[in-house]
Amino acid sequence: MKFQGSMSLLFVAFLSPAIALGEAPTSGISGSATPEPSWPIEGRQGYVRLDGGFASAVGVGGISFGYSPIEVYAVEAGFGFGGTGLQFSLMPRLQLGTAADRFLLGVGASIGVAPWVTDPEVVPWINVEVGYEHRWDFGLCVSLAVGYTHSLTEFVTEDDGDEGTYAVGLPQARIGIGYWF
Repeated sequence: MKFQGSMSLLFVAFLSPAIALGEAPTSGISGSATPEPSWPIEGRQGYVRLDGGFASAVGVGGISFGYSPIEVYAVEAGFGFGGTGLQFSLMPRLQLGTAADRFLLGVGASIGVAPWVTDPEVVPWINVEVGYEHRWDFGLCVSLAVGYTHSLTEFVTEDDGDEGTYAVGLPQARIGIGYWF
């Protein structure tokens, strides 16, 4: 009983002056009563990421660049090296979740250009992937994705004198580390 009376007295003693002056308590936050968001997504709309994987849109290794004009959407372009040579990709992405942890869904296209692919010299691919990305407040991000990739045309390769014709559909996986700016 004495404890409750003491709490009431403390409440009146410390909060009454703030209420009388028209100021709300800030719970230890200096400056304004509205805290700054822990993830300022408005200020971090672009990213660069190093990717490695198997049959990914940028091959076995590459660099991806992205732009996120709104919180739930990003478009990504990348280049790398894979089984059909130098890879170039473009993939729009849906990104859902919290500011720090995002579920990613992407569908895009890529092309491979290699001297050992003789007919055609450029191989187009369609890529579908589902992934996860974790972002830290200071900009670092780590992402993982799995999916499916399929060539949109048959292609001929010359490998050790053996010639083969392929129309390939493959599972794909990718891991990346990057920075949002």
